Amino acid sequence: MQAKALKRGWCDEARVGSVAWLCRACHSFVHGVARNEELAREWWSVELLVGREDVRAWAGWVGRVRWKKR
Repeated sequence: MQAKALKRGWCDEARVGSVAWLCRACHSFVHGVARNEELAREWWSVELLVGREDVRAWAGWVGRVRWKKR
């Protein structure tokens, strides 16, 4: 994905290695609320993502969920 982001001009080379490390549930949620281009251009760090009200609400809810092994 990094090569695609560079090729399409979504981010510059200095920021291409910056990624938001998220759990699987949060990763899926974030990709549900924004396209890859928008994530690469505007929401490329955890700090920026937490600035969104919908992500803050999700993180609050998912943090209280007890996950069970199947």
